[in-house]
Amino acid sequence: MWKIMNIIKKIKFKTNIVVTKMLSYESNEKRFTKYYIHNSFGSSESKSGEGSTIEQTAEIRKRLPYIFRKYNIKTFIDAPCGDYNWMRYVRMDDIDRYYGIDIVKTLIEKNKVDYGNEKIEFICADIINDRLPSGDMILCRDCLVHLKYKDGLRAIENFKKNNIKYILITTFNLLNDNVDLSPGEIWRPLNMQVFPFNFPKPLMVINEGCTEDNNNYSDKCLGLYVLKDILI
Repeated sequence: MWKIMNIIKKIKFKTNIVVTKMLSYESNEKRFTKYYIHNSFGSSESKSGEGSTIEQTAEIRKRLPYIFRKYNIKTFIDAPCGDYNWMRYVRMDDIDRYYGIDIVKTLIEKNKVDYGNEKIEFICADIINDRLPSGDMILCRDCLVHLKYKDGLRAIENFKKNNIKYILITTFNLLNDNVDLSPGEIWRPLNMQVFPFNFPKPLMVINEGCTEDNNNYSDKCLGLYVLKDILI
């Protein structure tokens, strides 16, 4: 009997290795489309995850209009925009143009129907490889935490190529060391000021007041940087 059990364990172990390798080779487009279709982030309110709920974005929604005014933001890029669950409640009186960008085509098509107008435009694009609109500021929230180092660095390089002045990006400022995304993992926290990103000191930091996972990520912030000052 124990021999049979050992054989079953070996088969399961080898199967897990194969599945993990398959996931690691899957494109970001396919991966995030699956997350969206199957609601892999598990929120009942937003398919973009618990971090995109109204509760978890209260502080950001309050602070964004101030940033728009202080830094004269007129063209605002939101990449990835997700399902636009919370952003639709942000006051954009000072914004002339909003671009919501995401790699998931079905999500973008839905956003276009539900929220698109002459001021708000949604574009299906890959932030790593595709040309993006130029603008005054890009919000890259809850994104690089889902990407491997190499893809995250390439995304930053792409932002720098597209004539965007500021970046407002997720960072966990009490984290001492970053780790790369392992095959099969959905996410992990990142501190943008340590290796391999090594961002300079931010112009501004917004603590999101995150209460997810029993307040284990209370240091989750948005850091504002001048893109040209980031050396990748």
